[in-house]
Amino acid sequence: MFTPGFRARLARRSFLAATGMTAFVMRAQAQDYPNRPIRIIVPFPAGGSADAVGRLVAEIIGRQLNVQAIVDNRAGGGGVIGTRAALESRPDGYTLVLSTPSTFSILPTLREALLSMETVRSFTPVGMVGRGPFALAVSPQSPLRTVGDLIAAARAQPGTISYGTAGIGTTPHLVMELLRQITGAELAHIPFRGGGPAVTALLAGQLQMVSAFLSEVAPFAADDRLRLLAITSDARQASFPAVPTLREGGVDLSVYAWFGIHGPADLPAPIVEKLHAAINAGLGDPAVRQRLAAVGIEPTPVTRDAFIASVSREVELYSRLRGRVALD
Repeated sequence: MFTPGFRARLARRSFLAATGMTAFVMRAQAQDYPNRPIRIIVPFPAGGSADAVGRLVAEIIGRQLNVQAIVDNRAGGGGVIGTRAALESRPDGYTLVLSTPSTFSILPTLREALLSMETVRSFTPVGMVGRGPFALAVSPQSPLRTVGDLIAAARAQPGTISYGTAGIGTTPHLVMELLRQITGAELAHIPFRGGGPAVTALLAGQLQMVSAFLSEVAPFAADDRLRLLAITSDARQASFPAVPTLREGGVDLSVYAWFGIHGPADLPAPIVEKLHAAINAGLGDPAVRQRLAAVGIEPTPVTRDAFIASVSREVELYSRLRGRVALD
């Protein structure tokens, strides 16, 4: 007959043995990883900037880890379908997802019914790929020359200055909603189906301003067909050194578009570390940096902790708009 003390010791030994075996298996899997193709889900359609970045990340991982890495475009629901598919995959490092502000900050904060914060937080952050700022642009004939001019004019005549964006609920739209909340500047939002059409409308004189990804307005600003009032980055951009940041214009705000890589919950740490190191090493390649620059993205090979902190700050930023902006 076994005593309670004996049973307790036996249970403890069984637990330690099981734990040790689990750790052994995880180490073995990591050492053998990867030994088959890695799938990177891009939760947006083929042909856009997200697709371009996703394919570049696949090339980086493939080259750094000597494995085939393929892109799986799983578009739909503003990124929700593909993101959920990644979460439901096995945590073995063979399915990853391209993450963006839309799926990891905006939807969980402002449209939690589509993608909850609890769901997003269960992902394993792997690493940041890069980021790029937005810009406020006007016609060269506009009387607005600074963001201060814009705020003063909007306060004097609320709702009379029109601005275009890529659509309701997009980051350029939310940039302007944050600007309104901070400064009290009331502007008339004209949503378009993409940033390109909004810029085209501004060039045609149908709008007074656009809020857009910097790369979408940069070519027109470079040949003086548009004038940039401000850029949403932390510091001035080398490509437009004369253009001030929003903060320099008196608005305490910086916002970026970014791309990262996440894995499903419980992805083993050794595999995460191997993937993170591979991505950061690839981002040091001049050819990779040039290809990212072509879509307006600056490589951002930061630590995982810095990546996590950056997304957390962004969630806090967009939470200021909860219940204060109509997204439908």
